[in-house]
Amino acid sequence: MDDIHEALVHFFSGEADDLQIKKAIKFKKKNPEEYALLSKLWDRRKEISIVDRDSHLAWERLLSRIETNKSIKNPVIPIFRYWRQLAAAVVLIASTIGWYNFIGNAGKWDSIEVASKERVILPDGSTVYLNEGASISFPEGFNDKQREVKLRGEAFFNVVKDESRPFTISTSSTKVKVLGTSFNVNATNSFTEVSVKEGIVEVKQTTGNERVILTEGLAAISNEYGLNKKSADANFDSWKTGLFFFEETELQDAVKSLNTFYDDKIVLKSTTSGCNLTAKFNVDELTVIVEILTHACGLEVKEMGGKFIIEEK
Repeated sequence: MDDIHEALVHFFSGEADDLQIKKAIKFKKKNPEEYALLSKLWDRRKEISIVDRDSHLAWERLLSRIETNKSIKNPVIPIFRYWRQLAAAVVLIASTIGWYNFIGNAGKWDSIEVASKERVILPDGSTVYLNEGASISFPEGFNDKQREVKLRGEAFFNVVKDESRPFTISTSSTKVKVLGTSFNVNATNSFTEVSVKEGIVEVKQTTGNERVILTEGLAAISNEYGLNKKSADANFDSWKTGLFFFEETELQDAVKSLNTFYDDKIVLKSTTSGCNLTAKFNVDELTVIVEILTHACGLEVKEMGGKFIIEEK
């Protein structure tokens, strides 16, 4: 399969990396008519239902539907070879990640709940990284006026900028509104915390008119007591990145933060009074991190059942 067609499939689905985006844009400039027709084919993919497990059979059925569908034929432009190759790319990629991501019914909402950290691509190409136990709901296609999703749990958003369609996240207690930015939302039944990495975010409580505007490095907490702005925690997105900064941080707080990335594998049985940690970790081996913690605080560690138990000597 030609890599340009794989790049186009990823570009149309919003999953393209930087190189694939450049290839797709270059192809569009050089072949505007072909690009327009391929884009039209991509938009019509939801009208084609393929259930064959064998990707080759699925491909042939898809090609048959395309060849006999006069509404998308254009005899003036001899580019059927592009249809066939793009269809092959669609089938190959879809057979890898599941047809569910490609085929659906317009107007319905998808709901995704994850047991472990997972990346989700929204219909507009925005990326959401869901933390363990989080769930997100969104329409299969955003309308012309707004982009709205619903969130429970924690997620990090990279939102594609679109000034004509604000992006809104609804939680149990707030509405978060952006145009294009990156930020973290942690939503539980009792509170919602929003921390901004880049851009401008508006946070509004669902009851009342209280709202705040957040910029880079700021956060807001919404709960039964109101809506309060503060400085964002240095490690608010560490559960996703594995990058941690601690400066005179109490050991129990440092362990709590580390466990968001290392799947609760550090168990703190006891602490020494006044033990504070100043350190930087960057996706380090957990054994190295535990050794630093125990040496810094004069504790000892033993490994049991896949967990590191830290306790007094």
